[in-house]
Amino acid sequence: MKALKRMSKFAIFGLCAGFFVMLTSTAAAAEEATVSNETIIKQANHLLTWQMDHGGWSKDMPQMYTRDWNGREAKSVWTSNGQELGTIDNDATVSEIRVVAEAYQLTKDERFKASVHNGIDFLYKLQYPSGGFRQVYPQRGSDPSSSVWYSNYVTFNDHAMVNVLRLLEDARQGKAPFEGDLFNDSQRKQMAASIEGGLDYILQAQIVANGKKTAWGQQHDPVTLQPQQGRAYEHPSIATDESVGIVQWLEDQPNQSAAVQEAIAAARAWMDEARVADTRYERRVEPHFFYEPGAEIWYRFYQIGTNRPIFSGRDGVIHHDIMNVEQERRYGYAWAGTWPQKLR
Repeated sequence: MKALKRMSKFAIFGLCAGFFVMLTSTAAAAEEATVSNETIIKQANHLLTWQMDHGGWSKDMPQMYTRDWNGREAKSVWTSNGQELGTIDNDATVSEIRVVAEAYQLTKDERFKASVHNGIDFLYKLQYPSGGFRQVYPQRGSDPSSSVWYSNYVTFNDHAMVNVLRLLEDARQGKAPFEGDLFNDSQRKQMAASIEGGLDYILQAQIVANGKKTAWGQQHDPVTLQPQQGRAYEHPSIATDESVGIVQWLEDQPNQSAAVQEAIAAARAWMDEARVADTRYERRVEPHFFYEPGAEIWYRFYQIGTNRPIFSGRDGVIHHDIMNVEQERRYGYAWAGTWPQKLR
């Protein structure tokens, strides 16, 4: 009986201790969430001061999240034709819209709501009548001969356009952080139309080589739909990484049309054909490509019609052997990868 009493005391102590730990953990989690929410609101308040009049934000300016704009400094890393440019490069503007929307959900502050609306309107300014989204607004460069004109093309590079489409989908469907009264029915219908335009452009812009649909380039012309030159070392070609992102987005679409299914199947077939077996890629170890049984890679750029790999330096000369490119570009750019493995 005494032993039973002792066990009962220990059991009660254990239960109490466990309950205390649970309460402590719950309190700690609540405190952490509070700190996180406070951080989001602070960041959003800073972002409001950096948002440009056209509704967009710049890329590569981490200070936007930590302090207010001082009223004098440039709000963008890119200025062209006397105007500061907003961009969707490197997930810019898309990320800021999401943060400010989250702050609105936490506070219901109308300033945040207006900022999100302005950000979405900026995304519409990027969209051409053909449905594709350019990388920047306003125009970058004076004319197509400019070295930076690629920013005005429809941009799949670094998944810029796909990131916009995914944000618009989340907003249209009222997914976090876009739930509740952040948008009305009319605004959601406008988002649906924009998404439909983007889908139509993607289907039309799929590159056809030797009579077969393949995949997509990094940037395309908004009118002719043809792949275009990016930076000096980014030539018109079939781009594996960007094409994987497009296929992932297409496969996420509900109620897929026959055209969508055909585009997916063609892109997947091209990736199977372009696969390089028994090969490993090392970005900073020469000669960069090594024989390894069972390994596989895909080149970043493929020549349209031949599927030969494209490598290039800052001089813009196309090579099919990476060792003919200067070391700075060989080491400083991802010329191959395993991106299509994400589709398995």
